[in-house]
Amino acid sequence: MDMLRVIVRYGGFLEPDFYAKQVFYFHYCGEINAKKVLSLARDRALELCVGKVIITSETGGALKALKFFRGMNVKLIVVTHYPAKTIGPKGDIPIGLNRPGYEHVKKFLEKHGVIVIQGTRPFAGIDRSLGWNSPTPETFIDKTLEIFGSGTKIAVEVALMATDAGVVDEPWMNL
Repeated sequence: MDMLRVIVRYGGFLEPDFYAKQVFYFHYCGEINAKKVLSLARDRALELCVGKVIITSETGGALKALKFFRGMNVKLIVVTHYPAKTIGPKGDIPIGLNRPGYEHVKKFLEKHGVIVIQGTRPFAGIDRSLGWNSPTPETFIDKTLEIFGSGTKIAVEVALMATDAGVVDEPWMNL
C-alpha cells in the first residue's frame, strides 16, 4: 500500500495531515527479525530524512545496523546496557559493550562514527532492589510499557537515555 498523504500548509512548511502505513507483525521475537527491522528502519529514515537513529545493543548486534545505514547521512547512536549478565537459552550471557570482552566491538563502532553511550535505565530505579512489586512510579511505567511488548519499553528507555546523554535533542526544543 502506498503512503497516502494529504498536504496542508503549516508554518511555511508542507506537512502531511496523516499517513496510511503498512504494519509488520512478526511471528517470533528476537534476533531472527533483526535484518527485516533494520531494513524497515533504513527505508523509513530515508523516507522521512531522519538524521539520527537510536539502536540498542548489549553484545554487538549494532554491527548489523552499521551495514544497513552505511553510506546514508544518518548518525547512529548505540545505547548499551551497563556491564551485567542476563540469562539466555544456553545459560548466562555477559552483556554491555563496556565489558572487556566487547571493547573491540565498541572501538570498531566508534571508529566508524557511531556514538556509543551507556546510561542508567530510567525505569530501573531503586525499586529494583526492593522487588518488582514495589509501588513506585517507575515500576508502574515499566510494567505499563511492557504490556505493549518489551521492545516498546526498551525503545522508550533508550530514547530517554540518549536524550539524557545529550546526543539527541529533546523534541520540544525544535518547535
